[in-house]
Amino acid sequence: MEKVDVVLLTYNCVSHWPGRRVLELCLQSIVSNIPINKIIIVDGGSTDGTLEVICRYLDSKCINYYIIEDKYGTRASSRMLGIKAVETDYFIFVDTDCILCPGWYSKIRKCIRDNVGAVVGRDVPVILPRRHLEARMKVKRRFGKVALPKTSRKKAFTGNTLILKEAIEGIKIPSYLHVGEDEYIRRFIESKGYKWIICNDAWCLHITKLHKPRDAYYQGISSYLFKTLTLKRLMLHVVTSIPKFTLVGYPDVGVTVFKLSLLRLLGYLKGMLCVHEELWS
Repeated sequence: MEKVDVVLLTYNCVSHWPGRRVLELCLQSIVSNIPINKIIIVDGGSTDGTLEVICRYLDSKCINYYIIEDKYGTRASSRMLGIKAVETDYFIFVDTDCILCPGWYSKIRKCIRDNVGAVVGRDVPVILPRRHLEARMKVKRRFGKVALPKTSRKKAFTGNTLILKEAIEGIKIPSYLHVGEDEYIRRFIESKGYKWIICNDAWCLHITKLHKPRDAYYQGISSYLFKTLTLKRLMLHVVTSIPKFTLVGYPDVGVTVFKLSLLRLLGYLKGMLCVHEELWS
């Protein structure tokens, strides 16, 4: 079976529960599933022992790897560094909060065709913390709408994706796309005449956290650029988040959601005012 490079983006993966265990399971699923040429680790300046955990595990399995530093970078800049370091015809992006299913690679490979530029497995979200998920579902049942903004189902996901290197030659992901860089990659691949397809047989558990302030801000920027949310909808979330969650008995979650919604709104406004680069419609 043809060996492939794996690009792994890391940043302080073990300092929060259940980060260390998820990282270990992620690494195990990569090593047991994929015929690895080398693992390219692009680290954003971890200070919590993330790299030590990874290196200790890969050394124990005699896996070839090397580390690229991208301190203070974004996911966009880290993905670009990873792409530039790839040497194989195909390579794989795996996020450290994703755990690949058994047989993931063999299932993904079955979907490769001449005109396919990328194959992505389904992501099965495991949302943390559980209290936030419970609150969100109660709001959904009572008001009939999702309590937190969600991007379009057309949005790409690169957390478990096999990519043809030729399909992304010449790509330059804007560095401000800390969130949405995967959608940019998808649109770039499709703009070159390749297909981006989902393999329904392959999947990963995606350990999703709902309260990431930095991600919320950059999600606002990408929402403006890719037109996945409107200004009116974002403003509505800001105004209604605390009352809705308070009415279902979760006022503390409402405060958190309010802060995240406000950051998304600020990011959206930042995109409107400061980002003038032409992206695909």
